[in-house]
Amino acid sequence: MSGQPASHARPSGLSSTTRAPPMPSSWAQADGQRDLKHDLDTMGLMASAAFYLRMERTKDSHGEQKKHWGRHRFRIAGYSALKGAAAGHRVPSGTFTVGGFDWVIAFYPEGVTAADMDYVSVYLELKDAGGCVTARAFYDLRLVHPVTGEARSVRWLIDGSTSRVFSSAFSWGHPRFMGRRELEAAGFVRDDRLTIECVINVVQDPVVTAGDAPELEHPPSNILDHLAGLVDDKDTADVTFVVQGEEFPAHRAVLAMRSPVFKAELYGPLKESNARIAVDGMEPAVFRALLHFIYTDTTAAMDDLDDADDKAQMILHLLEAADRYDVERLKLICELMLCKSLTVDTVAATLAMADQHHCQKLKEACVEFLATSKKMEGVLESQGYRKIKLSCPSFMVDLWEIIGRKMASYPVIPKTRLGFLESEMVRSGRVEPPAQFCSTSGTNTSI
Repeated sequence: MSGQPASHARPSGLSSTTRAPPMPSSWAQADGQRDLKHDLDTMGLMASAAFYLRMERTKDSHGEQKKHWGRHRFRIAGYSALKGAAAGHRVPSGTFTVGGFDWVIAFYPEGVTAADMDYVSVYLELKDAGGCVTARAFYDLRLVHPVTGEARSVRWLIDGSTSRVFSSAFSWGHPRFMGRRELEAAGFVRDDRLTIECVINVVQDPVVTAGDAPELEHPPSNILDHLAGLVDDKDTADVTFVVQGEEFPAHRAVLAMRSPVFKAELYGPLKESNARIAVDGMEPAVFRALLHFIYTDTTAAMDDLDDADDKAQMILHLLEAADRYDVERLKLICELMLCKSLTVDTVAATLAMADQHHCQKLKEACVEFLATSKKMEGVLESQGYRKIKLSCPSFMVDLWEIIGRKMASYPVIPKTRLGFLESEMVRSGRVEPPAQFCSTSGTNTSI
Protein backbone atom coordinates (compact mmCIF):
# COMPACT_ATOMS: atom_id res chain seq x y z
CA MET A 1 0.00 0.00 0.00
CA SER A 2 1.74 3.18 -1.15
CA GLY A 3 1.07 6.52 0.40
CA GLN A 4 1.93 10.21 0.20
CA PRO A 5 2.38 12.85 2.88
CA ALA A 6 -0.84 14.53 3.88
CA SER A 7 -1.16 18.29 4.19
CA HIS A 8 -2.80 18.73 7.54
CA ALA A 9 -3.08 22.47 7.92
CA ARG A 10 -6.77 21.88 7.29
CA PRO A 11 -8.49 18.48 7.55
CA SER A 12 -10.27 19.03 4.27
CA GLY A 13 -6.97 19.14 2.47
CA LEU A 14 -5.89 15.65 3.50
CA SER A 15 -5.05 12.93 1.01
CA SER A 16 -3.45 9.47 1.19
CA THR A 17 -0.26 9.14 3.23
CA THR A 18 2.92 7.14 3.76
CA ARG A 19 3.72 4.05 5.71
CA ALA A 20 5.46 4.48 9.09
CA PRO A 21 8.38 2.55 10.66
CA PRO A 22 8.32 0.93 14.10
CA MET A 23 10.74 1.92 16.81
CA PRO A 24 11.65 1.32 20.48
CA SER A 25 9.49 3.43 22.74
CA SER A 26 8.39 4.98 26.00
CA TRP A 27 4.93 6.20 26.83
CA ALA A 28 2.72 8.38 28.99
CA GLN A 29 -0.70 6.93 29.66
CA ALA A 30 -4.04 8.73 29.27
CA ASP A 31 -5.24 11.67 27.17
CA GLY A 32 -3.91 15.13 27.69
CA GLN A 33 -0.37 16.35 27.84
CA ARG A 34 1.99 14.07 29.80
CA ASP A 35 5.74 13.79 30.23
CA LEU A 36 6.92 10.71 28.38
CA LYS A 37 8.88 7.98 30.15
CA HIS A 38 11.57 6.02 28.39
CA ASP A 39 10.74 2.37 27.78
CA LEU A 40 12.59 0.40 25.13
CA ASP A 41 10.75 -2.84 25.90
CA THR A 42 8.32 -2.96 22.99
CA MET A 43 7.09 -5.86 20.89
CA GLY A 44 6.74 -6.54 17.19
CA LEU A 45 9.54 -4.17 16.12
CA MET A 46 11.08 -4.65 12.70
CA ALA A 47 14.15 -3.11 11.11
CA SER A 48 15.13 -1.41 14.38
CA ALA A 49 18.77 -1.37 13.33
CA ALA A 50 17.85 1.36 10.86
CA PHE A 51 17.22 3.73 13.77
CA TYR A 52 20.77 3.69 15.09
CA LEU A 53 22.52 6.52 13.32
CA ARG A 54 26.27 6.40 13.17
CA MET A 55 28.44 9.09 14.67
CA GLU A 56 31.45 10.13 12.64
CA ARG A 57 34.48 11.73 14.26
CA THR A 58 37.54 13.54 13.07
CA LYS A 59 40.58 14.59 15.00
CA ASP A 60 39.31 18.15 15.39
CA SER A 61 35.52 17.89 15.63
CA HIS A 62 32.68 15.43 15.78
CA GLY A 63 29.02 15.28 14.90
CA GLU A 64 26.35 13.27 16.65
CA GLN A 65 22.65 12.88 15.88
CA LYS A 66 20.66 12.96 19.08
CA LYS A 67 17.53 10.83 19.35
CA HIS A 68 14.57 11.28 21.66
CA TRP A 69 12.25 8.31 22.11
CA GLY A 70 8.68 8.45 23.30
CA ARG A 71 5.38 6.58 23.33
CA HIS A 72 1.86 7.88 23.81
CA ARG A 73 -1.42 5.98 24.12
CA PHE A 74 -4.61 7.64 22.91
CA ARG A 75 -7.74 6.12 24.50
CA ILE A 76 -10.91 6.79 22.55
CA ALA A 77 -14.11 6.35 24.62
CA GLY A 78 -17.55 6.12 23.00
CA TYR A 79 -16.28 4.57 19.80
CA SER A 80 -19.79 3.62 18.59
CA ALA A 81 -20.99 7.22 18.82
CA LEU A 82 -18.32 8.27 16.34
CA LYS A 83 -19.55 5.94 13.63
CA GLY A 84 -21.71 7.65 11.04
CA ALA A 85 -19.79 10.91 11.21
CA ALA A 86 -18.80 12.59 7.98
CA ALA A 87 -15.59 11.67 6.23
CA GLY A 88 -12.78 13.85 7.46
CA HIS A 89 -14.22 14.16 10.97
CA ARG A 90 -11.13 14.52 13.18
CA VAL A 91 -10.81 13.30 16.77
CA PRO A 92 -7.52 14.62 18.29
CA SER A 93 -5.65 13.23 21.26
CA GLY A 94 -4.24 15.34 24.01
CA THR A 95 -0.92 17.03 23.30
CA PHE A 96 2.22 15.14 24.29
CA THR A 97 5.86 16.14 24.06
CA VAL A 98 8.79 14.23 22.60
CA GLY A 99 12.19 15.69 21.73
CA GLY A 100 11.09 19.20 22.67
CA PHE A 101 8.19 19.17 20.19
CA ASP A 102 4.44 18.97 20.82
CA TRP A 103 2.58 16.19 19.05
CA VAL A 104 -1.04 15.11 18.52
CA ILE A 105 -2.55 11.82 17.28
CA ALA A 106 -5.49 12.47 14.92
CA PHE A 107 -8.14 9.73 14.53
CA TYR A 108 -10.66 9.75 11.65
CA PRO A 109 -13.42 7.18 12.42
CA GLU A 110 -14.98 7.49 8.93
CA GLY A 111 -11.75 7.94 6.99
CA VAL A 112 -9.85 11.08 6.17
CA THR A 113 -11.58 11.40 2.77
CA ALA A 114 -14.74 10.02 1.16
CA ALA A 115 -12.58 7.45 -0.67
CA ASP A 116 -11.49 6.02 2.70
CA MET A 117 -14.90 5.73 4.38
CA ASP A 118 -14.62 1.95 4.88
CA TYR A 119 -11.46 2.48 6.93
CA VAL A 120 -10.32 4.34 10.00
CA SER A 121 -7.50 6.82 9.34
CA VAL A 122 -4.77 7.72 11.84
CA TYR A 123 -2.17 10.49 11.61
CA LEU A 124 0.66 11.93 13.67
CA GLU A 125 0.69 15.72 13.68
CA LEU A 126 3.25 18.29 14.81
CA LYS A 127 1.54 21.01 16.80
CA ASP A 128 2.98 24.45 16.16
CA ALA A 129 1.07 27.65 16.73
CA GLY A 130 3.65 29.75 14.89
CA GLY A 131 3.68 27.61 11.76
CA CYS A 132 7.45 27.73 11.23
CA VAL A 133 8.73 24.68 13.15
CA THR A 134 9.79 21.43 11.50
CA ALA A 135 10.82 18.14 13.07
CA ARG A 136 12.28 14.96 11.64
CA ALA A 137 11.24 11.66 13.19
CA PHE A 138 10.64 7.95 12.81
CA TYR A 139 7.18 6.89 13.95
CA ASP A 140 4.83 3.94 14.23
CA LEU A 141 1.07 4.00 14.82
CA ARG A 142 -0.28 0.85 16.52
CA LEU A 143 -3.40 -0.72 17.93
CA VAL A 144 -3.45 -1.81 21.58
CA HIS A 145 -5.28 -5.00 22.52
CA PRO A 146 -7.68 -4.17 25.37
CA VAL A 147 -7.15 -7.49 27.19
CA THR A 148 -3.39 -8.08 26.92
CA GLY A 149 -2.40 -4.43 26.71
CA GLU A 150 0.06 -5.31 23.96
CA ALA A 151 0.50 -2.94 21.03
CA ARG A 152 0.51 -4.39 17.53
CA SER A 153 1.97 -2.68 14.53
CA VAL A 154 -0.04 -2.83 11.34
CA ARG A 155 2.80 -4.79 9.81
CA TRP A 156 2.09 -4.27 6.16
CA LEU A 157 2.47 -0.55 6.75
CA ILE A 158 5.93 -0.84 8.29
CA ASP A 159 8.82 0.84 6.52
CA GLY A 160 11.43 1.69 9.15
CA SER A 161 14.16 2.85 6.79
CA THR A 162 13.35 6.55 6.41
CA SER A 163 12.57 9.33 8.82
CA ARG A 164 9.81 11.82 8.00
CA VAL A 165 9.81 15.61 8.17
CA PHE A 166 6.82 17.06 10.02
CA SER A 167 5.51 20.61 10.16
CA SER A 168 2.26 22.26 11.15
CA ALA A 169 1.15 22.01 7.53
CA PHE A 170 2.65 18.64 6.75
CA SER A 171 1.76 15.53 8.76
CA TRP A 172 2.19 11.78 8.27
CA GLY A 173 -0.15 8.87 8.81
CA HIS A 174 -2.31 6.15 7.24
CA PRO A 175 -5.55 6.97 5.44
CA ARG A 176 -6.49 3.28 5.41
CA PHE A 177 -5.05 2.33 8.76
CA MET A 178 -7.42 -0.66 9.11
CA GLY A 179 -10.82 -1.60 7.75
CA ARG A 180 -13.54 -0.72 10.23
CA ARG A 181 -15.11 -4.21 10.18
CA GLU A 182 -11.71 -5.86 10.58
CA LEU A 183 -10.90 -3.53 13.47
CA GLU A 184 -14.05 -4.44 15.35
CA ALA A 185 -13.83 -8.17 14.54
CA ALA A 186 -10.22 -8.40 15.74
CA GLY A 187 -11.28 -7.43 19.26
CA PHE A 188 -9.50 -4.08 19.46
CA VAL A 189 -12.77 -2.38 20.43
CA ARG A 190 -13.93 -3.43 23.90
CA ASP A 191 -16.40 -1.72 26.22
CA ASP A 192 -16.85 0.82 23.43
CA ARG A 193 -13.20 1.87 23.79
CA LEU A 194 -10.33 1.88 21.31
CA THR A 195 -6.68 2.57 22.15
CA ILE A 196 -4.13 3.77 19.60
CA GLU A 197 -0.45 3.93 20.42
CA CYS A 198 2.14 6.11 18.74
CA VAL A 199 5.84 5.34 19.09
CA ILE A 200 8.08 8.18 17.99
CA ASN A 201 11.78 8.84 17.70
CA VAL A 202 12.65 12.46 17.06
CA VAL A 203 16.04 12.86 15.39
CA GLN A 204 17.77 16.18 15.76
CA ASP A 205 20.25 17.32 13.16
CA PRO A 206 23.89 16.60 13.88
CA VAL A 207 25.53 19.00 16.27
CA VAL A 208 29.10 19.64 15.25
CA THR A 209 31.35 20.71 18.07
CA ALA A 210 35.00 21.50 18.18
CA GLY A 211 36.92 18.66 19.70
CA ASP A 212 39.69 18.93 22.19
CA ALA A 213 43.03 19.91 20.80
CA PRO A 214 45.11 16.87 19.93
CA GLU A 215 46.84 15.72 23.05
CA LEU A 216 50.57 15.80 22.55
CA GLU A 217 52.59 13.35 24.55
CA HIS A 218 55.45 14.82 26.48
CA PRO A 219 58.74 13.30 25.40
CA PRO A 220 60.32 11.16 28.10
CA SER A 221 62.83 12.83 30.35
CA ASN A 222 66.42 12.41 29.22
CA ILE A 223 68.17 14.26 32.02
CA LEU A 224 69.55 11.00 33.44
CA ASP A 225 70.99 10.14 30.04
CA HIS A 226 72.75 13.49 29.94
CA LEU A 227 74.04 13.07 33.48
CA ALA A 228 75.23 9.55 32.68
CA GLY A 229 77.15 11.04 29.77
CA LEU A 230 79.16 13.11 32.25
CA VAL A 231 80.61 10.00 33.87
CA ASP A 232 84.29 9.75 32.85
CA ASP A 233 83.94 12.98 30.84
CA LYS A 234 87.42 14.44 31.19
CA ASP A 235 86.62 17.52 29.10
CA THR A 236 84.10 18.94 31.57
CA ALA A 237 85.42 17.39 34.81
CA ASP A 238 86.90 19.72 37.42
CA VAL A 239 88.18 17.11 39.89
CA THR A 240 89.82 13.70 39.61
CA PHE A 241 89.67 10.92 42.20
CA VAL A 242 92.46 8.37 42.33
CA VAL A 243 91.53 4.92 43.67
CA GLN A 244 94.40 2.42 43.83
CA GLY A 245 96.03 4.15 40.89
CA GLU A 246 92.87 4.29 38.74
CA GLU A 247 91.61 7.79 37.89
CA PHE A 248 87.96 8.88 37.92
CA PRO A 249 87.15 12.34 36.49
CA ALA A 250 84.12 13.94 38.14
CA HIS A 251 82.22 17.19 38.65
CA ARG A 252 82.28 18.93 42.00
CA ALA A 253 78.76 20.40 41.69
CA VAL A 254 77.16 17.03 40.91
CA LEU A 255 78.93 15.28 43.78
CA ALA A 256 78.09 18.05 46.23
CA MET A 257 74.43 17.96 45.20
CA ARG A 258 74.18 14.22 45.88
CA SER A 259 76.43 13.73 48.92
CA PRO A 260 76.80 15.89 52.04
CA VAL A 261 80.23 14.36 52.60
CA PHE A 262 81.43 15.25 49.11
CA LYS A 263 79.96 18.73 49.57
CA ALA A 264 81.91 19.28 52.77
CA GLU A 265 85.05 17.82 51.21
CA LEU A 266 84.84 19.92 48.06
CA TYR A 267 83.17 23.16 49.24
CA GLY A 268 83.36 23.23 53.05
CA PRO A 269 85.79 25.10 55.31
CA LEU A 270 88.24 22.20 55.03
CA LYS A 271 87.64 21.77 51.32
CA GLU A 272 90.15 19.96 49.20
CA SER A 273 91.64 22.47 46.81
CA ASN A 274 93.69 19.89 44.98
CA ALA A 275 92.23 18.83 41.64
CA ARG A 276 93.37 15.28 42.35
CA ILE A 277 91.99 13.53 45.44
CA ALA A 278 93.11 10.10 46.63
CA VAL A 279 90.51 7.69 47.98
CA ASP A 280 91.79 5.08 50.41
CA GLY A 281 90.17 1.88 51.62
CA MET A 282 87.98 1.28 48.58
CA GLU A 283 88.15 -0.85 45.47
CA PRO A 284 88.06 0.95 42.08
CA ALA A 285 85.00 -1.06 40.98
CA VAL A 286 83.12 0.00 44.10
CA PHE A 287 83.98 3.68 43.61
CA ARG A 288 82.93 3.42 39.96
CA ALA A 289 79.54 1.98 41.02
CA LEU A 290 79.20 4.77 43.60
CA LEU A 291 79.84 7.46 40.99
CA HIS A 292 77.43 5.79 38.56
CA PHE A 293 74.66 5.92 41.15
CA ILE A 294 75.44 9.54 42.02
CA TYR A 295 75.09 10.55 38.36
CA THR A 296 72.21 8.28 37.29
CA ASP A 297 70.38 7.24 40.48
CA THR A 298 70.58 3.59 39.37
CA THR A 299 72.62 0.53 40.33
CA ALA A 300 73.02 -0.57 36.72
CA ALA A 301 76.80 -0.67 37.19
CA MET A 302 76.34 -4.02 38.98
CA ASP A 303 74.33 -5.62 36.19
CA ASP A 304 77.46 -7.00 34.56
CA LEU A 305 78.21 -9.15 37.60
CA ASP A 306 76.94 -12.64 36.78
CA ASP A 307 78.29 -14.49 39.79
CA ALA A 308 75.92 -14.28 42.77
CA ASP A 309 78.74 -14.25 45.31
CA ASP A 310 80.56 -11.48 43.47
CA LYS A 311 77.38 -9.46 43.32
CA ALA A 312 76.68 -9.98 47.03
CA GLN A 313 80.21 -8.82 47.89
CA MET A 314 79.80 -5.79 45.64
CA ILE A 315 76.57 -4.86 47.38
CA LEU A 316 78.25 -5.17 50.78
CA HIS A 317 81.11 -2.92 49.72
CA LEU A 318 78.77 -0.47 48.00
CA LEU A 319 76.70 -0.20 51.17
CA GLU A 320 79.88 0.67 53.07
CA ALA A 321 80.72 3.32 50.45
CA ALA A 322 77.20 4.75 50.60
CA ASP A 323 77.45 5.00 54.37
CA ARG A 324 80.90 6.58 54.12
CA TYR A 325 79.70 9.33 51.76
CA ASP A 326 76.18 9.58 53.22
CA VAL A 327 74.35 8.64 50.02
CA GLU A 328 71.27 7.58 51.94
CA ARG A 329 69.14 6.29 49.06
CA LEU A 330 71.91 4.04 47.80
CA LYS A 331 72.46 2.73 51.32
CA LEU A 332 68.78 1.81 51.67
CA ILE A 333 68.76 0.12 48.26
CA CYS A 334 71.79 -1.99 49.16
CA GLU A 335 70.23 -2.82 52.52
CA LEU A 336 67.07 -4.07 50.81
CA MET A 337 69.03 -6.12 48.28
CA LEU A 338 71.03 -7.78 51.04
CA CYS A 339 67.88 -8.57 53.02
CA LYS A 340 66.58 -10.51 50.03
CA SER A 341 69.80 -12.40 49.34
CA LEU A 342 70.83 -13.75 52.75
CA THR A 343 72.40 -17.21 52.74
CA VAL A 344 73.98 -19.50 55.32
CA ASP A 345 77.42 -18.44 54.11
CA THR A 346 76.79 -14.67 54.12
CA VAL A 347 74.40 -14.00 56.99
CA ALA A 348 77.04 -13.76 59.72
CA ALA A 349 79.28 -11.32 57.85
CA THR A 350 76.26 -9.34 56.72
CA LEU A 351 75.00 -9.07 60.29
CA ALA A 352 78.36 -7.78 61.52
CA MET A 353 78.47 -5.19 58.74
CA ALA A 354 74.86 -4.15 59.43
CA ASP A 355 75.75 -3.58 63.07
CA GLN A 356 78.85 -1.59 62.16
CA HIS A 357 77.02 0.71 59.72
CA HIS A 358 73.81 1.04 61.75
CA CYS A 359 71.56 -0.72 59.24
CA GLN A 360 68.72 -1.63 61.57
CA LYS A 361 66.43 -3.25 58.99
CA LEU A 362 69.22 -5.42 57.68
CA LYS A 363 70.24 -6.38 61.20
CA GLU A 364 66.69 -7.46 62.02
CA ALA A 365 66.53 -9.51 58.83
CA CYS A 366 69.77 -11.31 59.73
CA VAL A 367 68.58 -12.11 63.25
CA GLU A 368 65.29 -13.40 61.85
CA PHE A 369 67.20 -15.58 59.40
CA LEU A 370 69.40 -17.03 62.14
CA ALA A 371 66.53 -17.64 64.53
CA THR A 372 64.35 -19.38 61.97
CA SER A 373 66.93 -21.02 59.73
CA LYS A 374 66.98 -24.80 59.65
CA LYS A 375 70.67 -24.68 58.76
CA MET A 376 72.07 -23.33 61.99
CA GLU A 377 74.94 -25.80 61.78
CA GLY A 378 76.00 -24.38 58.44
CA VAL A 379 75.94 -20.83 59.79
CA LEU A 380 78.17 -21.80 62.72
CA GLU A 381 80.62 -23.51 60.36
CA SER A 382 80.80 -20.62 57.89
CA GLN A 383 84.01 -18.67 57.45
CA GLY A 384 82.22 -15.41 58.15
CA TYR A 385 80.96 -16.64 61.49
CA ARG A 386 84.38 -17.94 62.57
CA LYS A 387 86.02 -14.66 61.59
CA ILE A 388 83.55 -12.59 63.59
CA LYS A 389 83.79 -14.87 66.61
CA LEU A 390 87.57 -14.43 66.71
CA SER A 391 87.69 -10.71 65.96
CA CYS A 392 84.73 -9.50 67.99
CA PRO A 393 83.68 -11.82 70.84
CA SER A 394 81.69 -9.11 72.63
CA PHE A 395 79.49 -8.70 69.57
CA MET A 396 78.85 -12.44 69.58
CA VAL A 397 77.60 -12.31 73.17
CA ASP A 398 75.09 -9.63 72.26
CA LEU A 399 74.17 -11.47 69.06
CA TRP A 400 73.28 -14.73 70.75
CA GLU A 401 71.27 -12.96 73.42
CA ILE A 402 69.26 -11.26 70.70
CA ILE A 403 68.77 -14.54 68.85
CA GLY A 404 67.85 -16.28 72.08
CA ARG A 405 65.14 -13.75 72.85
CA LYS A 406 63.88 -14.09 69.30
CA MET A 407 63.72 -17.88 69.57
CA ALA A 408 61.97 -17.66 72.91
CA SER A 409 59.04 -16.01 71.17
CA TYR A 410 58.37 -19.18 69.17
CA PRO A 411 56.13 -21.80 70.84
CA VAL A 412 58.20 -24.79 69.70
CA ILE A 413 61.99 -24.87 69.35
CA PRO A 414 63.88 -28.06 68.43
CA LYS A 415 66.28 -29.26 71.12
CA THR A 416 69.12 -29.41 68.60
CA ARG A 417 68.86 -25.71 67.86
CA LEU A 418 68.67 -24.87 71.57
CA GLY A 419 71.77 -26.95 72.08
CA PHE A 420 73.70 -24.95 69.51
CA LEU A 421 72.44 -21.74 71.08
CA GLU A 422 73.52 -22.77 74.58
CA SER A 423 76.96 -23.92 73.52
CA GLU A 424 77.62 -20.86 71.40
CA MET A 425 76.56 -18.51 74.18
CA VAL A 426 78.95 -20.25 76.56
CA ARG A 427 81.81 -20.20 74.03
CA SER A 428 81.13 -16.56 73.26
CA GLY A 429 81.76 -15.55 76.84
CA ARG A 430 78.58 -16.22 78.81
CA VAL A 431 79.30 -18.92 81.41
CA GLU A 432 75.67 -19.95 81.76
CA PRO A 433 72.88 -19.29 79.30
CA PRO A 434 69.64 -17.77 80.64
CA ALA A 435 67.28 -20.38 82.08
CA GLN A 436 64.46 -19.49 79.71
CA PHE A 437 66.64 -20.56 76.76
CA CYS A 438 67.75 -23.91 78.23
CA SER A 439 66.64 -27.10 76.53
CA THR A 440 65.22 -28.35 79.83
CA SER A 441 62.54 -25.67 79.71
CA GLY A 442 59.37 -27.52 78.78
CA THR A 443 57.53 -24.51 77.41
CA ASN A 444 59.84 -23.87 74.50
CA THR A 445 61.12 -27.28 73.48
CA SER A 446 59.91 -30.12 71.35
CA ILE A 447 60.80 -33.77 71.29
